[in-house]
Amino acid sequence: MIKSIALGTALMMSAPVFAAELTLSIQGINSSQGNVTVSLYDKESAFSKQTAIGAVVLTSQDTRQGSMKFVFSNLKAGSYAAFVHHDKNNDATFNMKGNKMLEGYGFTNNVGKTKTPSFNEAKLKVGGNTQQTIQMIYSN
Repeated sequence: MIKSIALGTALMMSAPVFAAELTLSIQGINSSQGNVTVSLYDKESAFSKQTAIGAVVLTSQDTRQGSMKFVFSNLKAGSYAAFVHHDKNNDATFNMKGNKMLEGYGFTNNVGKTKTPSFNEAKLKVGGNTQQTIQMIYSN
């Protein structure tokens, strides 16, 4: 009996706990064109590239002007950073003209207004039910 309890306890301790939920409220979406994509990262190496490769979760919804909500359930508790992209023309590319951004974007912690943030600047601790509001940034 004691061996069974010890084995069960050891198995529970070694299994990852996926009990965290992150709700991102995206504010300031300036049109209903295209879609809004959120990429969620848990590593600096993946976040710095801001591509689908390496994202823990990547999800997209048809755009609603004003605000939208994205809920990420069953996450492992830990640090995450999100990149939000308002892809107005649905081409799955962050469109720029020179250094001018032609589409809206945002990051967790509302960093990135003047430069692309590091993972450490954008990360937030997720555990239990975590909520954050991200304000979209548009340059035009």
